[in-house]
Amino acid sequence: MSKRGKNPKSKELLKGMLPVQNEARCDYGMIYLASCVLNDREPDKNRISCADTAGYMEELYTLSQFHGIQALIYEALSRGMLIERIPKPLAEKWRQDRDKSVRKELLMDAERQRVLELLERNRIWYCPLKGILLKKLYSSPGIRQMADNDILYDVNGQAALIHDMKERGYRDNQIGKGAHDVFMKPPFYNFEMHRELFDYNAPELRDYYKGIKRHLRKDSGNMYGYHFSDEDFYVYLTAHGWKHYEAGGTGIRFLMDQFLYLRSKSGCMDFNYIGEQLERLGMEAFEKETRRLAYQVLEVPERIVSEPLDPELAALLEELLATGIYGTPEACITKRMNRFWQGRPATPVQKMKYLFSRCFPPMEYYRSSYPVLSRYRAAIPFLCMARLVKALSVKNSSVRIELKKLFRILE
Repeated sequence: MSKRGKNPKSKELLKGMLPVQNEARCDYGMIYLASCVLNDREPDKNRISCADTAGYMEELYTLSQFHGIQALIYEALSRGMLIERIPKPLAEKWRQDRDKSVRKELLMDAERQRVLELLERNRIWYCPLKGILLKKLYSSPGIRQMADNDILYDVNGQAALIHDMKERGYRDNQIGKGAHDVFMKPPFYNFEMHRELFDYNAPELRDYYKGIKRHLRKDSGNMYGYHFSDEDFYVYLTAHGWKHYEAGGTGIRFLMDQFLYLRSKSGCMDFNYIGEQLERLGMEAFEKETRRLAYQVLEVPERIVSEPLDPELAALLEELLATGIYGTPEACITKRMNRFWQGRPATPVQKMKYLFSRCFPPMEYYRSSYPVLSRYRAAIPFLCMARLVKALSVKNSSVRIELKKLFRILE
């Protein structure tokens, strides 16, 4: 499972500073390069005016890694004949990242086919999700990087799946917890087999996707495979992006996926239906703003480095740039606190209520994260204390950061 990262510029970006000179910003240069690849354009060296500045390429690499797009940015630099501007050790590391991503995609594609055959043999219905489908919209193998493969499956076949995956050499790293079962095997095989699309942390989404097969359509080329309609896939893509955004951040790759999907389905989708579903989920405004931003910064490569964004879009872009692909602990804590306060003042009483809610989460949390404890409730207080002691013993843990933010007392 991927971890939340640290943004090398997060302190600056989280202040909400708006761009003064776009061409001088490394993060805007990164978006320009990404847009060039998405639009099959060769980057203009003059648009990356600071590329020869000391430390620029190192920062570009770090930022692209933070957003999970270093293979795509390397592709852009290759097309623009900008590789010679990269210090040789970094250029070699960057190239290896790109090559590993290509190799991983090719091997994962082959392995996924074997896993789907396994599901077919066991008569387990399934539906590939997210990056498995979105990567096909990118122009080259490997440039849409993925940490894992996500597949929704019929939980009634869980025992057969576990048995056969172990037969294939997989470790069952997480079974029966959260929304998915995790299977991993060296060197990098990682399958998240979803029993449901969302867990207790997103109750509205979880309820919406109950009875999931009513949202699915049968594949024509197999016995047990399913897929979303174009419209329902876009609703799910938006919902998944919204969930990560609300949890702590989703980065700019979500904008890239959104832009490419919408462009590939231009004129083919029923936006009245999409709008109705998003309004029902309370995500209509999120979708409209991210769609506007995606087209503004990705449709025409030069636009991001030559034209100012309106303040609302600029603020949203700053937030996405600051939190990266998996979010940051600081952003996650801030959003969690904001959801709890719900506009109320953070009085000492409210702070104590928040602390209590964090130390003693609802029973649904234990059912999801520690299923065995739902049968042994007397052990829950001991687990709460053990988790707190363990978290406080780790320097710079998210719990220490959260307590420091809450009370401003821990150093």
